[in-house]
Amino acid sequence: MKPPPLTIESIRRRYLVLLALRWLPVGFIAPLLVLLLTRELSLTQAGPLLAAYGITTALLELPTGGLADVIGRRPVLMISSVAAGVLLVLLGVMNSFIGLLAAMVAGGVARALDSGPLESWFVDRSLAIDPDVDLRAGLSLGGTVDGAALAIGSIIGGIVPAVFDGRLEVSVWIALAFQLVHLGAVFFLMDELRAPDGSGLAKAFVAVPAAVRDGVALAARHRPLRGLLLGAATIGVALVAVESLWQPRFVALLDAPDTATAFLGVLLAVAFAGSAVGAALAPPLARFVERFTPAAAMVGQMVSGAVLVGLGVVTWVPAAALLFVGFYLTVGATAPVRDELMHQRVPSDRRTTLLSAESLVFQAGGFAAALTLPALADAHGTRVAWAIAGGLLAVGALAYRSVLRLSPETG
Repeated sequence: MKPPPLTIESIRRRYLVLLALRWLPVGFIAPLLVLLLTRELSLTQAGPLLAAYGITTALLELPTGGLADVIGRRPVLMISSVAAGVLLVLLGVMNSFIGLLAAMVAGGVARALDSGPLESWFVDRSLAIDPDVDLRAGLSLGGTVDGAALAIGSIIGGIVPAVFDGRLEVSVWIALAFQLVHLGAVFFLMDELRAPDGSGLAKAFVAVPAAVRDGVALAARHRPLRGLLLGAATIGVALVAVESLWQPRFVALLDAPDTATAFLGVLLAVAFAGSAVGAALAPPLARFVERFTPAAAMVGQMVSGAVLVGLGVVTWVPAAALLFVGFYLTVGATAPVRDELMHQRVPSDRRTTLLSAESLVFQAGGFAAALTLPALADAHGTRVAWAIAGGLLAVGALAYRSVLRLSPETG
C-alpha cells in the first residue's frame, strides 16, 4: 500500500526529530572535549587540534554545500553522520596527537557536510506542499530543539563520567550510540522530491564547482544577501568573543576555583536552554516588533550587542549570569527571523550553497575574533574585548537595511 502523502506537520516533526538526534551527541561531548584532548597532551598541543577542526570546516563549507545541492541533501547528511561517528570513535580510543588530529579533521568534515542540508530539505519540502507556509514557525521550533538537545546532552555528558569513576570515554560511547540512531533516522525519515543534478556521482562532482561558483556569484550581486552575510560575520565575532572568554571571566568573578567548574557546567546548560527559549519566542516577539518596524532582525541583533556590552561591565555574579543567558536567548530569538529572510531570497537549487556561504563568513568572523580578542582581553581586560564585539554586533545589524528596502524578488 502506498504511504499517505506527507503534510506540513509531518515534515516539521521529521525535521525536529532529526535536529534533536543531530545535537544530542554534540551536547554529550561539548563539556568534555578539551579534557578528552588533554588526557595525554598539554593545552598548548590541544590548540592546534581545535584549529584543525575549524580550518577543515572552513575549507569544505562551500564545496560541501554545492555537493548537497548537486547530489541531494540526504546522502550528504548521511556522510556527515558517518564522519561524526568516526570523530567519536577516535576520541574514545586515541590519546596521541596524530590520532586526535585525525579525530578533529573528521569532525570538521562532519560539520562542513552538516551545514545546511537538513534545513534546506525542510524548507524545500515545506514549500512544495504549501508555497505560503510560515517558515518562521518551523525554523523557530528548530532553534528550540537545537538548544534543548544541547542543554540536555551537556548535563548528561557532564554527569556520566562522575558516575563511572571519571571515565570520560563513557560519554563518548553514549554519544556514538545516538549518532548511529541519527544515521538511521536520516535514511528513513528524509526523502527528496527533486532528482539530483547529473547522471552519476562522477558527473555530480564535476558539477559542484559550478554550483559553488553560481552560489557565490548570486551572493555577490544580490545586495540583500550581502547584507545577511555581513550580519552573519559579526554574529560569528560575538559568539567566539563570548565562548573564548566567559569561563575565565566567571572564574575570576567567583574567586572560588574549586567550585567554579560545577557552576560553569550548569550555567552553560542554562544558556543553551535560553537559546531554545529565545527561538521558541521568536515568532511572537517578531510580530510584536513588526507592529512598530519591519526590522525585527535588526532590532534583535542590536539588543544582543547591548547585552554583550553589559555582560562585560557587570561584576556581580548573578547579574553577569543573567546577562550571559540573556545573550544566548536574544541570539536564539533573532536567528529564525534572519533565517527566514535568507530563505525568502535564495533559489532552491542553490539553497545549501548559500547556507554554507553564510556558515563560512560566520566562521571567518569567529576566526578573526579568536586571533584578536583574547589577546586584547589579556592586555586591556574582558570588558574592552566584549565592548568591541558587542559594538560590532550592533553595527552589523545595520547591514539588514538593504534586505528591508528590497522585496524578496529583487536584487
